[in-house]
Amino acid sequence: MRGIIRRLWPRDGGPPEVASTDDVRLDGWPADADGRPAERLRYRVPIERSETTFVRFRVEGEAVTVTLRRGRAVILEAGEVEAFDAESTSVVVPDGASDLEVEIVALGDAPRLRVSWENVDLEDGPQSLATLVESIAD
Repeated sequence: MRGIIRRLWPRDGGPPEVASTDDVRLDGWPADADGRPAERLRYRVPIERSETTFVRFRVEGEAVTVTLRRGRAVILEAGEVEAFDAESTSVVVPDGASDLEVEIVALGDAPRLRVSWENVDLEDGPQSLATLVESIAD
């Protein structure tokens, strides 16, 4: 199984800092290892499904803009200084491996963000993006 990767670009234009993480969420704006605040963040969420799944992505946040993409296709763009809640239309996630990209830019001093998904067919409520990643067993 592949893991979620976060790239953090510092405001001074230095190279991105790369780290693995277990989810896409913010409670305050991060800094790099040297304490420099981030200019933007980009997460790569590897999706490996054993069957085609119809999903809906949801973002809840404040003081950020967020863009979700699969390949070149934009799935959802949202963001405001005030608290917001946005949801994508139904998205087909085919069986096999694909990636979801989440790009985040801060709009204020205290950004927060939660990105989740739900299975449209099951309507089982929002789940962490980490649960969208599954190993394809032979």
